[in-house]
Order: sequence, then C-alpha cells, then structure tokens
Amino acid sequence: MWQLVYAGLAGGRKGVPAQVAEHPQVFASLTAPSFGAVHSRPDNGRPCQCGQRHEADDPALGEAIDPATYDYEGAVLWNWHAPALWNRFIIELARVLAAQAGRSERAWRKQVRIAFAKVAEFQARGLVHFHAIVRLDGAEDRATAPGMLVSPAELCDAIRKAASRANLDDDAGDGETIDVRFGEQLHTRMLAGAEDGRELNPGQVAAYVAKYSCKASHEQITGRDSDPDRWRERGVPEQLVQMAAAALCPSERSGLRTLGRWVHMLGFRGHFVTKSRRYSTTLGELRAARAAYRANQDQPPVDAQDEGDTTEVLSVWEYLGSGYLNPGDILLAAGVAASLRAAREALLDLRCGPP
Repeated sequence: MWQLVYAGLAGGRKGVPAQVAEHPQVFASLTAPSFGAVHSRPDNGRPCQCGQRHEADDPALGEAIDPATYDYEGAVLWNWHAPALWNRFIIELARVLAAQAGRSERAWRKQVRIAFAKVAEFQARGLVHFHAIVRLDGAEDRATAPGMLVSPAELCDAIRKAASRANLDDDAGDGETIDVRFGEQLHTRMLAGAEDGRELNPGQVAAYVAKYSCKASHEQITGRDSDPDRWRERGVPEQLVQMAAAALCPSERSGLRTLGRWVHMLGFRGHFVTKSRRYSTTLGELRAARAAYRANQDQPPVDAQDEGDTTEVLSVWEYLGSGYLNPGDILLAAGVAASLRAAREALLDLRCGPP
C-alpha cells in the first residue's frame, strides 16, 4: 500500500511518470458530523464537555457523554452512505474549481482531471473519516500538467468549499430520508508549493495513509453474533456496541435489509482504501511484480556457477512413467535377474561345502 500511495505522490516509479510530483497536490481530512457529545481531548487544551481532562489512553474517549440522547442510528446511517457522499464531493470539487476558473464544468473537464487516493479511518466514536490525497492532472495524460493554472492554495480552498456543499438526501428506511453531509472539522495541507515552506514529505504521507491497511478498532464484532453482551465480554467499547446494535435495527426496514451484513463495520460498506483509475499503479500490478521478483530470487545466478562444472542442475521435475518400455526389456530384465540368482546360489554352495 505504501508503494501504491507513494508512487502517486512522488512519481518516477511503478510506471507513474515523474511529472506528477509537480502537479498541485493536497492532503485533506474530511470528518463526519456530530451525532451527540462524546468524551474527547480538545486541541486547545480545554477540558472535555464532561468537565474532565482525559488522558490519551483513557478508555472513555469516544464514548457518548449522554447515551440516552446520542443518535446511534443516525451515526450508522452516515457510515452506510459515506462512500456515496465521497463521490458527491468529487463532483462538487470539479464544479467549484470550474467556477474559480470562470469556465463551465464541461470546458474545465476537457483540460483538467481530478486524481485521488483515500483511506477510511474509524474514529474512537465509531464514525469513519477520510484521509485523501487530491491531485490535479491534464485531462488526457497524467504526465501533463493541468490545462488551467491552479495553485495548491486554490485547491485547498476548493476542497473546503466542495466539502461544505456536498450532501445527499438518501434512504433511511421505511420511506424516510436522511441528510448526509460532512462535519465542520476539515483539515488541508499542501504537499508541494506551500507558501509557509512547510511542505509534507511524500514518504511520511504515504506511511500515514498506508498504516490503515492493518488498523481496526472493532474486529471483535462479527455479523454471525448479534448478542451485545457477548461483544462486551470480548472487550468491545460500549460506544461501538451501541452502534453495532443500531446497525441491526435499521436493517429490518425496507431498502436497508443488507445493512446488517456490515454490522462488523458499524454500517460502513466501503473499502478501506480507494483511488481514482489514473492516480497510481494498482495492487494487482504490485503483487505481480513481487511474485516475479521472488521467482527470480529462487533461481541460482548463472555467473555464480563454476565455469568448469558441467553438472546440469534440474529445478523442475516431470513424471514420465514407470516400468519397462517394451516386451524385450522385460525379457532382458528377467534373464539378468535369473543369472544373478543362479550366481548367488552357486556362491552359497561353495561356502557351505558338500552335504
């Protein structure tokens, strides 16, 4: 995963042209809205809304302050519709950038294409948020720069506007709808061309994104077990237990019957990482390259063998058959066996002497 993300950031490897490193790139984090107050550690150093100051390892972090008023069902439905909300965000981003350039969306898309890679992270409160790398390329070839000049700062502004405008009125079951939007917390960082000189290192960003390929906070919840008490026995935090239980309730409604299959993901049905087609290489290509490399390692190097050694080394064996090839070989083998048997008997008589 690190190779996939890094290739799209720095270029010059895995078939990705080196020119992409010079294109406008922004690292953005888009969060979910609030569905109720939870225990947290504010960045400004103030105490939590509960009046206490929590330590970083406090198990209460992410738990609802008032579980009776927390909207667990709304949180699950947001996770369920989050992938569709991301698609709407990409559409809005193109529209915002086109408006900034004073062009129609169709004219803008003929000169610029949005490339991205994103990962979904589960917060302690059980809601996903997206960490995304957004890059602008030429419309026809990712090796070419965008046909319209867009600075990294302008791309940051466009991402913030698009995130605030993106919304969905989607199914909540039983004919009801839910307004799906991103939360107010949104962070953007320039990957190149930062005015303050604090550019992000591509390797660090790739490592930060790739770590979510092996991170989870709800692996003790399974769709085969729908008993919250058993989840608690496995050590699942109460906040996640309540969200998993809420994921089972809407699944009984019309239109959301498949939601219960994603109870182990707290309703989130997307992949942990997705990318646009032209952002970088693919996991399939990376796996094939790794398999070819390991296969080449298993073969002994030619120059390592002694030039005077004519011994042929067989690394592949093939079964041809067993037994004798024709009747003549069978008679010959039988005659040889009879001769050897007669010779052994004669030698035995000489050793033992006459009776």
